[in-house]
Amino acid sequence: MFCTSFINVANELGAPSYVFYTCGATCLAFMLHVQSLFDRGEFDPAELKDSDAELAIPGLRDPLQGKQLPSVVVEADWLPTVMRHTRRTREAKGILVNTFHDFESQAVASLTTGQTPPLYTVGPIIDLKLKKGDTAGEKEIAGETEIVDWLDKQPESSVVFLCFGSMGSFDEEQVKEIAIALEASGQRFLWSLRKPPQKGKPEFFPSEYDDVKEGLPEGFLDRTDGLGKVIGWAPQTRILAHPSVGGFELEVAVEIRMSYRKTSGEVVPAEEIERGIRGLMAAENEGRRIKAKEMSDKCRKAVEDGGSSYHSIGRFIEDVITD
Repeated sequence: MFCTSFINVANELGAPSYVFYTCGATCLAFMLHVQSLFDRGEFDPAELKDSDAELAIPGLRDPLQGKQLPSVVVEADWLPTVMRHTRRTREAKGILVNTFHDFESQAVASLTTGQTPPLYTVGPIIDLKLKKGDTAGEKEIAGETEIVDWLDKQPESSVVFLCFGSMGSFDEEQVKEIAIALEASGQRFLWSLRKPPQKGKPEFFPSEYDDVKEGLPEGFLDRTDGLGKVIGWAPQTRILAHPSVGGFELEVAVEIRMSYRKTSGEVVPAEEIERGIRGLMAAENEGRRIKAKEMSDKCRKAVEDGGSSYHSIGRFIEDVITD
């Protein structure tokens, strides 16, 4: 999805180009819509960035306010590059999306109206089980074992999983507020804590702490010993599939602050975070956890023989062969 310039190479070779879109169908529908508005001169990021103005998005039930839009479409440094890649995605022979139909049915429907290249829902891209005997990535697999062993000791649907993606990291002040909220909530937690890129250096992605204590308030690990675990890299799919994980869900979610932007320098206070954690794990939200478990089962079935993504991958292969 960020290598669309290679479409030129494929064209020279007379080969079909396909884009693998890792962010899901809703994000794809959103980006294509914004790109269309942008090219028509109907999308002004400066106007929208911090506004309450609403933007209807194909594939989303409710409109988004300008202040809720992702930073990549309202920041001047990002927008031209993102729009260029999105525009070129339309030139592809097809788009493979890391999702499955039941997970984002509304977004998938909005992308199959003939206005975009053919869509192949091929996700989730996961290993259904850890393969014994693998030698590649031994460090990661060892880390997985330790994490899963800890999760095995926790009650079902009792653990809040905090993970902010491959680019997710926070400065010291925000980390402190998250730590205070976790400690005050009294909930079991698994927290993937990453070291933010150093300011003034050409670093883009977070890195690992030599010792996670470096990024935490003094004494936090001692005070939460037995209640929570702080890790670096997180095997997300293994964790999300574990029965002890209760807080990291779809419809399924409790809003904390939709308008948060890391680049703004704002800090979400511990009280807001704690309220969100308690709300998510409250007994009255049992229905959400049941729905999350049902979606987890559908996720697994989608990639198994006979599932929707299994068939979609087969359709993609047939289309490539007969092209």
